[in-house]
Amino acid sequence: MSKLVVISLGQRDIKTGFPYVTAQVWSNSGLPSVKFTGKLPIDQEIFHLYRRWQGLYTAAYQRLGLRRAAIRIEENDLTNFSEVEFNQICQELQQRINVWLNSENFRSIERHLRSQLNVADEVQVVIEVDDDLGQRIPWQLWDFFRDYRNAEIALSPSDYQYVESSKPRRKKIRILAILGDAAGIDIQTDREILEALPKAETVFLVKPQRRELDRWLWDERGWDILFFAGHSQTEAETGRMYINSTESLTIPQLSYALTKAIERGLQLAIFNSCDGLGLARQLAHLHIPQMIVMREPVPDRIAQEFLKNFLTIFSRGKSLYASVREAREQLQGLESEYPCASWLPIIFQNPATEPMTWIKKKSTNRRIGVLAAAVMTIAALLATPAIINKVREFNTFSLYKDAEIAMKYPKEWQLSRGGMGRERARFISPEEYESDFLEQVSLTIELLELPNMSLQAYTDQTVAQISKGLADSNGVSIYKTTLANHEASRIVYTRRGQPDIEVSQIWTLKDNQAYIITYTAKKEKLAELEQVIQEMIRSFRIE
Repeated sequence: MSKLVVISLGQRDIKTGFPYVTAQVWSNSGLPSVKFTGKLPIDQEIFHLYRRWQGLYTAAYQRLGLRRAAIRIEENDLTNFSEVEFNQICQELQQRINVWLNSENFRSIERHLRSQLNVADEVQVVIEVDDDLGQRIPWQLWDFFRDYRNAEIALSPSDYQYVESSKPRRKKIRILAILGDAAGIDIQTDREILEALPKAETVFLVKPQRRELDRWLWDERGWDILFFAGHSQTEAETGRMYINSTESLTIPQLSYALTKAIERGLQLAIFNSCDGLGLARQLAHLHIPQMIVMREPVPDRIAQEFLKNFLTIFSRGKSLYASVREAREQLQGLESEYPCASWLPIIFQNPATEPMTWIKKKSTNRRIGVLAAAVMTIAALLATPAIINKVREFNTFSLYKDAEIAMKYPKEWQLSRGGMGRERARFISPEEYESDFLEQVSLTIELLELPNMSLQAYTDQTVAQISKGLADSNGVSIYKTTLANHEASRIVYTRRGQPDIEVSQIWTLKDNQAYIITYTAKKEKLAELEQVIQEMIRSFRIE
């Protein structure tokens, strides 16, 4: 089960401290289930340790073919470089980061997170921070990630918003790959990795002129992934990429074309180049869903190994966050030659959007697909009560039950069990077609914010939150109904930015808890599955 944790540090910095830190855990219904507050103190030592580490890191990597146009290092760092000292600085920085995060006023946030999350959960941890140092420190060294092996870190600016975009159904992922200035480095390997991808259509722009790059970004078919390999760097707060041997560009110089590409479905930008934080900050202003960049200058081999491992894992169906963590941790095996390689890759996430997923493979369950097609054909031709009853025989049900709730679900649907609190279970329909949207039903239990909260008050609050952030301009339809023999509310809305997806939720309240059933489906499938869903809802019981 996937969870989203957003930790907002505000618009301060490490040298002056973060006096108001908030952490929210987002439930699978799309609503924040809990919120905590805390503080992070001033820590000048992290600032000095990081700057010393950065100088020694750059000196150590100067000889390894970095993907950066120019490297400026202090002469003392180069002449006085010591591997022993560098390793010691690495250890001290890791220890100091954990001392800082274990401070009394932040430790309460971590305790709350641990109480809300199961160690088996896949957790997206997004740190909202605008401070340069706050974005550069290796947050993945936090002891929390040692215990939560399915969690991965991402960064976000404090300001972000959801952008309406089209998401055309494709048989292949569309990738626009920019192979820029490669003086002194090898980016041919990057091309070979992209060419080997399954279910991908890649357009390569080799050392393009600005006009050519701009024209391809405006392509009416849209792109799923934007990729750049070559030299890049961050100058002050500005990221710059070198698209050929004579031209370099910043994100603002491509802002109109990039904005249109995002509106046409661009979901992920990968900058497999040096020091990509400046590029990520600028592109974040355009509200792209996700980016993957390198925090610091990166040698060829590390850039290529990460790209190969990430795309291999991601294209096989793992989530973006799980793929980045696994590919990043695989770099540790090279750290005897390339110190701190696993510290470099980082996700930039727009928290208002969901992470990208790769196109799924065609279902291999041919027997179910053929049987379902045959039954639907007969039903369509004859449509008699006897035939309808025969169809229902194939919809045999299993029983989900835990200490508090029980509900029937179709045997052929996949059951995904949750942890204690919030989402308890998710039932996912079998895949029928390549790139098919999987209809699903989830069961969630949420504690009420106020004791003895009325059904009307809970409904008003929930509808207001959904209308603000999740529903499209048509709003939310509300109905009165019953659930498990209790008075209940039912709402229906279309997802913002996904006009073909309808969400229906029904909830009732008991003992200061909300019991919620959420059904998500493509509109074209609603009539087909209506009887199955109604049978599931009728079977729901509160123990």
